[in-house]
Amino acid sequence: MFRRLLIAVALGVTGCAPRPVSISQQPAYVVGPPYQQAGIWYYPAERFGGEETGLAVRQPGVRIATDHEGWDDAQALGTHATLQLPAIVRVTNLTSGTSLLVRVIDRGPARRGRIIGLSDRAATLLGVDERPAPVRLNVDGPRSQALRDALAPARTGLIAAPRASVQQETLPGAPGALRPALTEAPPPAARDIPLPTELGHGPPGSGQIQLRGGTFSIIEAARLQAGRLAMIAPQIERAGTGRAETYTVRAGPYANAAAADAALDQAIAAGVTDTRIVVE
Repeated sequence: MFRRLLIAVALGVTGCAPRPVSISQQPAYVVGPPYQQAGIWYYPAERFGGEETGLAVRQPGVRIATDHEGWDDAQALGTHATLQLPAIVRVTNLTSGTSLLVRVIDRGPARRGRIIGLSDRAATLLGVDERPAPVRLNVDGPRSQALRDALAPARTGLIAAPRASVQQETLPGAPGALRPALTEAPPPAARDIPLPTELGHGPPGSGQIQLRGGTFSIIEAARLQAGRLAMIAPQIERAGTGRAETYTVRAGPYANAAAADAALDQAIAAGVTDTRIVVE
């Protein structure tokens, strides 16, 4: 009862009555070990801030999520490759400017080049149809930290749930990655987590789909990376001055997600697996 009240207070919004989000099981706090999917290594880590852009996709299904919740397409849920689970993110459709708070509870999407998978409800509210949509993700730090503190107050027993579709092995410590727990947590109990479902509205973004091959502090390193990506005709973008000067390797913009996917496949086939689809 105390934990339930703690989460309700932590996640409530002043002047707004949050709609209860029913779940079938009590969530477990999960970070997890590095894993490989579709030829790319991912390094889960705690993150309570920051922004990223890319493509969102609908990801319906009936299953138990990595954080032990029941996936419910009638709720605003999401999947992410590396965020701690559960986490709260604001997803903004860069085509329309519409935004929504989404609770990330599972790993995914399976298709590389996608930064978030959305339940049917979240996708419908955001105007994401069967085609990938350009989006921006902002991690909601206070709400995400409240979930972490309520579900793992002692920071012990973090669960690394095995995923049947993912190959896993232990790698040397990547920055920020946490070691998986050695023991399984006890079976969770039912709980409700309140989360506001009001849509936000802002100006749309440019929505230009690009590939980013990395950002470097040394021009020679950027040129070397651009050479590895010669098949997709990248450019080097310079920013900052003096010691703060950086060099970002980019390609595009692309007319649609299919064109960006084709270029990404070429980059990965060439061994540049840290290439990412972004939206600027």
